[in-house]
Amino acid sequence: EKGIRIIAIGIGDENEGKRIPVTNENNERSFLKYEGQEVWSKLDADTLRKMVNVTPGGKYFNVATGTIDLGTVYRQLIAGAEKKELESETINRYEEKFQIFLSAAFFLLCIEFVLTERKKEGKNA
Repeated sequence: EKGIRIIAIGIGDENEGKRIPVTNENNERSFLKYEGQEVWSKLDADTLRKMVNVTPGGKYFNVATGTIDLGTVYRQLIAGAEKKELESETINRYEEKFQIFLSAAFFLLCIEFVLTERKKEGKNA
């Protein structure tokens, strides 16, 4: 509906999972753990295929345990894709300028007050 395209790359083995190797700050190799248990990763290609099939122009690459040239994927699918202009929303922001007129009115009231006070002083003298 929004024109978003999913490109999924399936990496791993669908039949047998693998532990995820990690290297700590001391350069020691071990396997990723979560709550004391080793984490095993297994490719779920069916879910990835379903995801790309519901999006227009979606593409799934099943690399499995092989290799893939991401530069080629980029050049073929992403760089050559149709450029779409994003919709923009315009917000009108009005600048309030009533302060100028309010200041002028206040200034004139002050002048009027001073002039009427002088008139009163002149009559009383």
